[in-house]
Amino acid sequence: MFFYLYPNLLYQNNTLISAFCPESGAEYLLNCRKGKIWYFPAQKAGNPLHCADEKVYNEINVTISFVILYTSYIIHHNRGIIMKKWIRIIIPVCAVMVLIVACINLGSIFMEYNRGVQEYKNLQEYVKEEHPQIPARPEEEDDFLVPEIDFEALKARNGDFRYWLYIPALEVNYPVVQGADNEIYLYRTFEGETNSAGCIFLDAGNSPDLTDRNTVIYGHNMKNHSMFGSLKEFLQNEELAEESPYFYLYTEERAVRYRIVSYYTTVSGSDTYQSVYTDEEYDGYLKMTLQKSQYNGYQEEFTEGRPDMVTLSTCHGKAGGTGRFVVHGVVDEIREWE
Repeated sequence: MFFYLYPNLLYQNNTLISAFCPESGAEYLLNCRKGKIWYFPAQKAGNPLHCADEKVYNEINVTISFVILYTSYIIHHNRGIIMKKWIRIIIPVCAVMVLIVACINLGSIFMEYNRGVQEYKNLQEYVKEEHPQIPARPEEEDDFLVPEIDFEALKARNGDFRYWLYIPALEVNYPVVQGADNEIYLYRTFEGETNSAGCIFLDAGNSPDLTDRNTVIYGHNMKNHSMFGSLKEFLQNEELAEESPYFYLYTEERAVRYRIVSYYTTVSGSDTYQSVYTDEEYDGYLKMTLQKSQYNGYQEEFTEGRPDMVTLSTCHGKAGGTGRFVVHGVVDEIREWE
């Protein structure tokens, strides 16, 4: 990620410059006046839900941009003048110091990322590839994926543990928790550590037994593709959901396979996140999701009988914005543990 610096207005001893990040769309206004620098967002920040790591990168790059800007400012206002010796020394010294601080901050981010990745990798030790207690169907080739999961051990580590989520197409393989509200696990991992990766979590308003008509599960859109950071690959590769159209939720009682029927971009607070109770509401909700959908593999037979739905949600677009990307799946098959 990097910033473009370009002048907006030059007048007297004031220099107003925009710093624009083309990757995230973030824009800042930097005002130089009498040797001092102020900066402020060019527009009011939106809901920061699931965009924490983007904001950290922006802060580091804005800091580096300040160094470049301040150096340019000094040179601009001293053209044609032999700069004093102390000025020639202090400018590069300050630049190096700020760069060192930025590098330290960046290093701490990567260390935090690695701690989160390692924690969830360790949790996968409680999940084995195949569970012998659910028999395969003898009459046909069986592609229903059923791992062996130590639910007791996972609940012992975190009493908020509800399910295990697996998306084969993306290798998303995480525990799902549910807090008393939707803020608890934004920046708290499964083991209770503070981390920008947070945890995959079930909406606090949903029933934990998957009996709601629409169950919503949230996860951060991480830059290293952990958590729900890889969910956007469905948008980037249209064939991905065609080749592997299922995801799974494993509970203590059963294994549930969901068939992807829709995915699209939306905004926080949209109708996507409304509650669904009656058949009429279900039909209206399904119609809405299909109208917005960017997935072309839907068939009417997938939703015959109004199967319960799960919505996977993560942030999308510029840092701090209200953009969201969601994937809808409906119950395709349920197998009880024996």
